[in-house]
Order: sequence, then structure tokens, then C-alpha cells
Amino acid sequence: MLWVAIALLGALLFLVIFVNIPDMRASAGTVITQQQWELRSYDDGTGVMVPALPNAMVSIRFQQNGIAAGRSGCGYYAVNYTTKGYGIAISNLVLADLLCSPPGVMDQESAYLVDLTNSTEFRVSETSLKMYGKDGRELLVFIPAT
Repeated sequence: MLWVAIALLGALLFLVIFVNIPDMRASAGTVITQQQWELRSYDDGTGVMVPALPNAMVSIRFQQNGIAAGRSGCGYYAVNYTTKGYGIAISNLVLADLLCSPPGVMDQESAYLVDLTNSTEFRVSETSLKMYGKDGRELLVFIPAT
């Protein structure tokens, strides 16, 4: 009798975890629209993740209409995006760039925009949004904006 109970519990656990995964993937694109995200770290172009500069606000807000926009460090930007499951396609970057003088901000902005447009997958939780390139390498890490 104990084995039957264990088998039923295992089957129930399997159904809860694996049968709900398609629903989680389907709603992932909606979850990213529920708040504004602030950049924490990014790939600097050499494959190394580096912390975002504290003196340069970089943010993104995904809207349900397929447009994402935010601050890029020196200026503002907007992109079109689509999601399917955990996949994301970003296109049509429009940049309103301003000249800025703090050291490293323009370099960070350039790397960020390259990473953003090269992102093909994402994972989202209550505490972070991570974006990955086609090779599976982490490119961007965001946290909810305060």
C-alpha cells in the first residue's frame, strides 16, 4: 500500500511540474510587461559579464503592444519585440542618443544595445529578468526598478 501511495504522489508531482510548463512558457511574455526593469549587469562584448555603472541609468519597459522602451545610459531608445515561449525577437532599434560625459557610459550604452538586439531567449522571475544570446550565453541581467 505504501508503494501505491508513493507512486500516486510521484505521478501527481510529475503532472504539477511538467504539465504546467507550457502554461508558464505561454505567460512568460506577459510577465515581463508587469514592471520596469533596471540593468544590473551586461556582457561587455568580450564574453565577460560586468556590473552596470551606477552613474548611468539603463532601463527597459516591455509594453503589451510589442514595443519596449527605456533609458540607454546617455539617451532613450525604443524597440519592437515579440515573444514565443521563452524566445524573444528584438528589432527596429530607434535611439535618441545624447552626448554624455561620465567615463564609460557611452561604451556601456553601446554594449547594452548590442546585447539587447542580440537577445533571443529570456527567463523571468519576481527578482530578475535574464536575457540570453543564440549560443545560450547570458547577455543581460535586470532587476525590478525601484
